[in-house]
Amino acid sequence: MQDFRYGLRRILKSPGFSAVVVATLALGIGANTALFSVIDAVLLRALPYAAPDRLVTVNHFYPSLNNMKAPVSVPGFRDYSGLTQLFASAAVERNWSANLTGHGEPQRLNGAQVTGRFFGTLGVPVAAGRPLVPGDDQAGHERVAVLSQGLAGRLLGGAGSAVGKKLLLNGESYLVVGVMPSAFRDFFSRNVELWTPLVLLPEQFADSNRTNESLDFTARLRPGLSLERAQTEMAAFAGRLKHDFPDSYPPDWGLLVTSLHEKASGNMRPMLLVLLGAVGFVLLIACTNVANLLLARASGRGKEIAVRAALGATQWQIVRQLLVESLLLALTGGALGLALGYWAMRAAASLEVAGLPLAELRLDGAVLLFTLGVALATGLLFGLAPALAAARSDTQRTLKEGGRGVSAGRGRQALRRGLVVVEVALALSLLVSAGLLLKSFAHLQRVEPGFRPDHLLTLNLALPKTQYPTEPQQAAFFDRALARLAAVPGVRAVGGTSVLPFGGSWSTGSFSVEGYVAPPKQPGPWGDIRIVSPGFFQALDVPLLKGRVFDDRDSADAVKVAVVDDEMVRRYWPHSDPIGKRISRGSGKDIQYMTIVGVVGHTKHEGLDADARVQLYFPYRQSVIPFMTIA
Repeated sequence: MQDFRYGLRRILKSPGFSAVVVATLALGIGANTALFSVIDAVLLRALPYAAPDRLVTVNHFYPSLNNMKAPVSVPGFRDYSGLTQLFASAAVERNWSANLTGHGEPQRLNGAQVTGRFFGTLGVPVAAGRPLVPGDDQAGHERVAVLSQGLAGRLLGGAGSAVGKKLLLNGESYLVVGVMPSAFRDFFSRNVELWTPLVLLPEQFADSNRTNESLDFTARLRPGLSLERAQTEMAAFAGRLKHDFPDSYPPDWGLLVTSLHEKASGNMRPMLLVLLGAVGFVLLIACTNVANLLLARASGRGKEIAVRAALGATQWQIVRQLLVESLLLALTGGALGLALGYWAMRAAASLEVAGLPLAELRLDGAVLLFTLGVALATGLLFGLAPALAAARSDTQRTLKEGGRGVSAGRGRQALRRGLVVVEVALALSLLVSAGLLLKSFAHLQRVEPGFRPDHLLTLNLALPKTQYPTEPQQAAFFDRALARLAAVPGVRAVGGTSVLPFGGSWSTGSFSVEGYVAPPKQPGPWGDIRIVSPGFFQALDVPLLKGRVFDDRDSADAVKVAVVDDEMVRRYWPHSDPIGKRISRGSGKDIQYMTIVGVVGHTKHEGLDADARVQLYFPYRQSVIPFMTIA
């Protein structure tokens, strides 16, 4: 306590020096605190489910297609959930959206359709009512829904009063049977506000649907079963499926079992660890700065320390006193850094970065302990060397020099020079890394996405089947909507697509090229499938390279046609004209042939650094869908 009181007086006696030290440390500690809160949320914090280490996902895996991971199909869900020796429980879900009417202005709600064992597999209790259970997902059962607590409060006055109420979703009545707790987040879709049963019809389980991959699979491992054993068993099962269904699965196709936690953090882990190293460098630079300041200050306190030594203070007592002063400075800097980190967390919560749950950042015990640990470690790191140097100074020489001043010894000068070297080396490393990062960013800015993203307005439209049950009705709606949008003053072009570039979703599938035979043990043609309206290519300024794009000639009863990208031409017709060539989808009596009428440029879809898959476009009047993104 005597060291503490004396150290506090010394700090207050030099407010300018103390302010510089505290501000320097606060910047370094604040950056580390803010980043650790993100790492804690993404990499360290347990998922909010019962025994989350037992939860896994299963994906279809295509090594020859750039190691692509795909969701599972309906027949696949039946097969995998039936492996009771591996999984105690399993469920699937898919994204779903609904038009809510009857509660003021119509609203668009983000939802998910899930099978009956979904909440039981995750092991999360409801806040009110009951979860969805097996039987709710059977055809003919009353339509029911489970709401998030936020949606229940916004629409129905809270969790308690929401259960038993009815909502009109896509023109159909749904009974609210449960409300989830506020902390619950759907793993695959964090912004989901309601869950409804996913009804799988018998025809969807046909083997012809094995490559129709659209379901996110979650399962709970059997007690005592390791993840490695589960992966081995699933690899063997994939081999049996390839043997039984050679037309559905390419030779290198496989099943990948991944822990739910790894699935959540896998893509973000390398980036976050690199950032942690960068802010760690910033903190080391701050420490070397402060250590140099303390060494300079110790030179001015040489006589004071010599007098204390002459009066009987041991080296340990002197070191302890100087370390206490360093720790006081570090803890003050840590407190200010915590405030800066909290401000950064609040600012980050308003941002949207794919894969990062920034809205869930919080100043919890783990973050507080991390900040305290960093502050204490920092105090020892920058305080120990100056303290030892001061304690080992020549007491007799310092006292003899008296008022003539005290010069730093060779050891202290060497230490200060060493700290300067370390600081410059760290700063140079960060500077070079920042320069390389800016260079990479500049290169990305020059990458052509294949379309013009400026002056584009986009919106999503999905038609409720209660009002538009047939394909002709759906096509007629989009015909009218696109025509009316095209007539809006200032609109140069308008088009619709099933999948928008950089829209956060994708759709891929296999097809056949007439006259092309895949090499042995290689998968057949596979690429991005997009259903678009006339005007889509003009709206996005996708260049037409050969032939024509879709127009009013491509009606439902006309010859089936397709437009392909130049990447597909390079792969399958490198020395011939693709116009007039045919491709097909399906097999047997369900096979459909399409004649290629045009070639367009390749567009980037998921990122500026990837997208090697070929792209096929089909006219929406010949492949009607009840939803579109309008551009």
